Amino acid sequence: YSPYLLVTNNDGTINYSRLMGDRTFDFRKQPNGLMTYHRGEKYYAEDAEHNLIDSFACGNGYTTDFHELQFDENGHAFLISYDPQIVDMSQIVSGGNPNATVYGIIIQELDENKNVVFQWRSWDHIEITEAIHENLTAATVDYVHTNAIDIDNDGNIMISSRHLSEVTKIDRVTGDIIWRL
Repeated sequence: YSPYLLVTNNDGTINYSRLMGDRTFDFRKQPNGLMTYHRGEKYYAEDAEHNLIDSFACGNGYTTDFHELQFDENGHAFLISYDPQIVDMSQIVSGGNPNATVYGIIIQELDENKNVVFQWRSWDHIEITEAIHENLTAATVDYVHTNAIDIDNDGNIMISSRHLSEVTKIDRVTGDIIWRL
């Protein structure tokens, strides 16, 4: 397929389009007015005239996932990374693969200088066995699969995780889970 960046009116009239040479995801207007999209290893930001003005990527050696870039009112960027680990699942579930690749997630907050100022790891807070809809005996287990980040009115982080069938609220200071729905 040929991915395009596309802006349309409500009636479907195309205002702007640009053919992208490879996989491009999550093209949208951010609350700060920037147009952002994921391509390759990072997110890119354009101004209203579609001039490339910035890019965003996870720090600490993590690869930036295409599911979400969210900004807060201070201009901090929130990103997702998937964190594969080799896990002996035979020690966790009957019939588990002793050499399974299990994907946890990392949530990072970057300040305006792209410094990681907050990092949260699913490994520290959520058990693999909580992914009740996943085949935990498979060679690859994506036990959280976070699709979205949002900042709640109180400034804490909420994530939506498909494979947990839940929304999780995370304390932005301590990293503790406040609630799970």
